[in-house]
Amino acid sequence: MPKNLPASLLAAVWLAMAGAAHATPAGHVAALSGTLLAVKQDGRTRVLGVGSSIEAGDTLMTDSASTAHLRFSDGGSVQVRADSQFRIERYDFAQGEPGGDSAIMVLIRGGLRAVTGLIGKRGRAAAYSMRAPNATIGIRGTDFGLQQCVAGSCAGKKTVGGAPLADGLHVEVSDGTIVVGNDAGSVEVSAGGFAYVGTGAPLVVSDGYRAPGSGVECVID
Repeated sequence: MPKNLPASLLAAVWLAMAGAAHATPAGHVAALSGTLLAVKQDGRTRVLGVGSSIEAGDTLMTDSASTAHLRFSDGGSVQVRADSQFRIERYDFAQGEPGGDSAIMVLIRGGLRAVTGLIGKRGRAAAYSMRAPNATIGIRGTDFGLQQCVAGSCAGKKTVGGAPLADGLHVEVSDGTIVVGNDAGSVEVSAGGFAYVGTGAPLVVSDGYRAPGSGVECVID
């Protein structure tokens, strides 16, 4: 870079370079039924289709008739259920640099199913986490589902035993083990298990929520 550039132009160049680095895709939309929106941190909104890139900072939104399957560059995936908001808070992955792995995902409302990729299987145990308004989920090589119910938003949904879903976070683990925690405590949930987080500490429960097929099958590409 030339050394005699004006300071204002130099600053603009550095900002542009930083923006380009920040915009490195975290993954792409592998399958989609309905409409998927991505809201950037500056408020810009774009409509995504199959093959569209997704980036750190994106808040992804489905409506009541839409589902989406997201494929990440480390091989992981997230299936976003209908009427959901999901944010990619942070995503750093380089194939040969496990020490730099970092993925923070946030379920704002609605539901998802996630299968962790290399970030959740190699290197630091804390490299991958999934967050919700009332809990943080620590993950190590797992397949799990979350459903966040707020102000009756899960009306009509029922547990395996037929009970209506209460407001709060409902957790299901299909493979591996996760730790669900908040300021009030934490619990470990293994394959086949369920947990629930209301206004207090997380609880392991025997009658949990198992989402029916969401309309978009997991895609391996």
